[in-house]
Amino acid sequence: MANFKNALSIDGWVTEKELEWLANRVANSRNILELGPWLGRATRAFVDNAQGMVTCIDLWDGDSKESLILPESQVENLQTIFLYNLQGASNLRVIKASFEEGLQQLPYDYYDFIFIDGAADYESFKRDLLNCYQYLSYDGVLCGRRYTNSYPGVKKALREILPEAKPVGADSLWISPPKGLLRNSNLT
Repeated sequence: MANFKNALSIDGWVTEKELEWLANRVANSRNILELGPWLGRATRAFVDNAQGMVTCIDLWDGDSKESLILPESQVENLQTIFLYNLQGASNLRVIKASFEEGLQQLPYDYYDFIFIDGAADYESFKRDLLNCYQYLSYDGVLCGRRYTNSYPGVKKALREILPEAKPVGADSLWISPPKGLLRNSNLT
C-alpha cells in the first residue's frame, strides 16, 4: 500500500486522490523526473514510494498564483521550504534551474516516469512536453496534472502532440502510454 501521509501535510494543489494514484504508480519506478515540484507535495509521495532516484528541476522563483496563497516571506524562500519538506529523502536530486537548463544536465532515454507540473499555458506546457520526450526510457511514461477544462492550454497541447495521453480518473491527472508503444504522437 502506498504511503502518501507525509505528502498530505505539505501545501500544494495536488489533491489527496492524485497523491494516492501517483504514490501507487511510482512504486516500481527506478528513475523519476519531476518538472515543477514547488513545495514538494507530489515529490514527497514520489520519494516515499519509488524504488529509485527522484530528480526535481525548478527555479523556485515564485509567481503571482503562489503569492495569492503564501505570505511574501515564503514566496521568497520556496526552495528552502521545499528542502525542509523533503528532509530525510536519500533518493532525491535537486536541480535549481529553468527546465531547459536543468534537462541539459540529464541523460537521454533514462527516466521511466516523468511528471510535468510546471506552467499550464499552451506554449510553456507544449515546450515542456516536447523537451521531456527524449529523456524517457523505452518503457517510460509521461504524466502530469491539469487535464481539465480549466487549463485549456494543457488539453490543447496534449491533443496536438500526445493524443494517446488519457486522463486517469484521479482528478486532473493524465498519463501517456510507454514511449515504446506510442504510435500517434508528434513528439519525435
